[in-house]
Amino acid sequence: MFGNGVIVPIVKNKNGDITSLDNYRGITVSTCLSKLFESCIFYSYEDHFRSSPLQFGFKRNMGCSHAIFFLDL
Repeated sequence: MFGNGVIVPIVKNKNGDITSLDNYRGITVSTCLSKLFESCIFYSYEDHFRSSPLQFGFKRNMGCSHAIFFLDL
C-alpha cells in the first residue's frame, strides 16, 4: 500500500506538441495514509535530511525572494 501510486501524465506545454512524449511529466498520486506516514517520518527525521544550499523551493523559511536576492549578489 505504501509503495503503490498512480502515475498521471501532465502536459508541460499545452500550446506545444501534445503527441510528443517530451511534452509530458509524470505526477504520482499516492494514498492519504501514505502521505500521512511520509509526513510523520519527515517530521521525526528532518534534521538528518540535507539538501543543496542553492535549493530555495520546498524548504522551510525559504522562497522566491531568497532566490532573487542570491541572483543579485
